[in-house]
Amino acid sequence: MNLQFGDVQETALIPLAIKASETAKPNARIKDYVAKEIIETLNVDVSKFDPFLSHEGVIARTIMYRDELKRLIKKYPNALCINLGCGFDDKF
Repeated sequence: MNLQFGDVQETALIPLAIKASETAKPNARIKDYVAKEIIETLNVDVSKFDPFLSHEGVIARTIMYRDELKRLIKKYPNALCINLGCGFDDKF
């Protein structure tokens, strides 16, 4: 697959690529197999999206959002949660 993205569209790949690379690590702090599958299927070079500080920021944000979301859903089980502007995400 030879996909080309515009600058704005390409930013959606950043969290996806970082989550995929973290998932591939033996001691991964998060596991997002959907992200890994999408990146492998798209077959795009995402190496430029994964410098150390970007990687750590996306992973930290993912863990914090996940934990807070779990807390809020436990407190408000009938809540509707909307995740906007976060790139591709697999939280359902």
